[in-house]
Amino acid sequence: MQEKIDFSSNKKNSNQENQEPKIVLETSADLYKLPLSMIKNTKIYNYEGKYYDSLYEEALKIERSGGLENFSVQSYLNKEIKIEKIEFEMKYQTQMGQELGVLGSMPELGSWNQEKAKRMQWNEWNIWRIIIEYNEEKDFEYKYIFVVNNKVEKWEDGENRKFEYKNIKEKLNSNNKGGDLIKIDNINKQNYEYDNKTKILKIISNWNDK
Repeated sequence: MQEKIDFSSNKKNSNQENQEPKIVLETSADLYKLPLSMIKNTKIYNYEGKYYDSLYEEALKIERSGGLENFSVQSYLNKEIKIEKIEFEMKYQTQMGQELGVLGSMPELGSWNQEKAKRMQWNEWNIWRIIIEYNEEKDFEYKYIFVVNNKVEKWEDGENRKFEYKNIKEKLNSNNKGGDLIKIDNINKQNYEYDNKTKILKIISNWNDK
């Protein structure tokens, strides 16, 4: 169990006097309780042992440029979320000769042109994946498809799937507690995982049948 931290004071106990200032948070929520002066002067680790080095450096930089009164932990964490790539993932056992693919409204997904459909890569346990570039921060629609002999054999049932950028970004921000992975469950029957290191947003889906 970690030593409890008094967030209202910068005082150290006798065991800390000869050590570098350091805090290990018991829970990710404790990050929001830290005084700004403590962020600047203390090395902060999360409950998994990850050092918030970028947060520390950002606080120092902002102090030099105008003072920590302009610094917000929440706004700092929020601005870190930038989706650079999207990974589509689906578990499905296809038949011999079938492949899964995805086709959608933006150029990276073929612009609904079946000849430009994006074929997914099969992985162990019948997990199909594909990663695309995403730099425009805009909404798009898409569907999963069966591909046979490089041609679209079948579309999944139901309406087009919708990626609503603003909604996804807001939910990522609200779930961001400073860790490497942010998860969102059940948006339009899909789950999302955002990796803070790679800037990849994974969309985990199931095949739609009537």
